Order: sequence, then C-alpha cells, then structure tokens
Amino acid sequence: MIRYFRFLFVIGSLFFLFQIAVPPAFTGEKSMLTIDDVLKNVDPAKVTKAQVKEYYKEIEGQKVKGEGTVVNFFPGARNTHRIALLTAGSDPEKGYNVMLYVTQDSPPDVSKGDRITFQGEITRLSAYKGALIDIHGTSFQKTGTKQ
Repeated sequence: MIRYFRFLFVIGSLFFLFQIAVPPAFTGEKSMLTIDDVLKNVDPAKVTKAQVKEYYKEIEGQKVKGEGTVVNFFPGARNTHRIALLTAGSDPEKGYNVMLYVTQDSPPDVSKGDRITFQGEITRLSAYKGALIDIHGTSFQKTGTKQ
C-alpha cells in the first residue's frame, strides 16, 4: 500500500514539474502577448515597414492584452463598435495606437478619458503616423473613469 502511494506521489510530482518547467512553446500553447511588447516591436522610429510586415506574420491572430485610455468612441452600424485607445507603449502622431473592435448589441458604456483593460485577437498592424494595432473579438473592462 505504501508503494502505491509513493508511486502516485512520484507521478504527481513529475506531472507538476513538467507543467512548470516546460515553456508553452513546447506544449503547443501560445502565451498571450502584451500590447506594450507588440508596440515596441512595431515602433516606426526603430524598425522598417518590411520588419513590421514580417512581425505581423508572426503574431497575426494571436491573443493580446493590455490597458489604455479611451481617446474616442465610434458607434457602429449593426452591432460592431470601435474604441480608439492610447496605451503607454508609444506616443503616435494621430493620438491613439490601438483600435478595439467590440461586437455587442448596444454601444459600450465608455467615454473619452476612461481607462480600460482589454484582450482580443490581433488582426492588423500599421506603422503609418505611429504604430496602430487593430484588435477584434475584444473583451474589455473599465478600470477608471475620466481623468
């Protein structure tokens, strides 16, 4: 009986060690990117347009998370709405660096100056007048109100 429990303990310990020691890349899972990391890799002052295109091929469709301040809100026809955000990752000429595409029946309760956290799927990168990242399938939550 003691041997059986030792065996289970060893197997359980090995499983636990495997889970914490093996990086997600080896298990087929992709870790979620942060918006700040993505913006650093597409900064027009540091990389060329060709490098931005190559980087986009690597991260297209991956999940990303981050936090930002609402710069503008564009209610859409039907149930797709856009939220322009400025995150701390860059300071683009156009005033925002992330465009969230939110699908829901009623327009989200956000206004200029609100702080929100978000996550979604990267669908486009642009380096025109500063980096811009389009994110679809977005879920978000207000973390603060107008400053």
